[in-house]
Order: sequence, then structure tokens, then C-alpha cells
Amino acid sequence: MSQTTRSGGDAGLLSREAARTLADRVLKMSAADQTRVNIVSSQSGNTRFADASITTSGNAEDTSVTVTATLGRRRASATTNILDDASLKRTVDLAAQLARLAPEDPELMPELGPETYATVGAFIDRTANLDAETRASGA
Repeated sequence: MSQTTRSGGDAGLLSREAARTLADRVLKMSAADQTRVNIVSSQSGNTRFADASITTSGNAEDTSVTVTATLGRRRASATTNILDDASLKRTVDLAAQLARLAPEDPELMPELGPETYATVGAFIDRTANLDAETRASGA
């Protein structure tokens, strides 16, 4: 498995460069007429209260990859959150296999071409790295 670079220190979120590298890896695995790769990298935290005290708290990090394959006028998707090459290849192959089974779509539109996205400075380390103690004191 390739190394990934994360933004925000230990925040667990893929950096823009790491997401681009991951998307390129997946695209190279596909033989479909058109392929779309959606990557969602997320981190969440929770603190639960009962009877005016904390009962549980936790953090979760996940990165999922959804591959959409188009074969002729047929399209289907498959998703994984296991990012090694073998798992990504299985997901690419599953999307293509499901597309072959899908009915033809007479209204199918082509995928969008390459796009350029503005950088949004919405990541804030202090907020992303809130631990259970900090969340508890804020509540």
C-alpha cells in the first residue's frame, strides 16, 4: 500500500495531494469507458452525557473510495474503505462487473472532464483536534 499524507497533523484527514495520488492509483486500475473516483476522508468525535456526567466518548476516522464505472450506456458504483492496491482493484472490478449487469440508460450523461477547484481554508487544527476533555469542558 502506498503511503498517504494527512493534513492537520494527526487529524486523520487525507491531504489534497494524498487524495489526488489515491484517485490516480484507482484510475490506473480501471479499464472502463469512463471512471469516476469519489474520496471521502472524515474524522468525527462524540461525547455522550447521562445524569449530568459523561458516559462515553470517542473518535472515529475513515477514508472511503467510491468507484463509478461506465461501460457503454451502463453505469454502476462500488465502495471500499480498505485502501491497499488489492482491495482498490477489487472495488474497481466490482464496479465494472455491476455496470455490465445494469440496464442500459438511454438518458446517461457523460462524466465531467477534469476540473479545477479553489482551495478553501476551512480546516482549523484547534477544532479538528478537540479531545474528549475539551469537549466535556465546553459542554
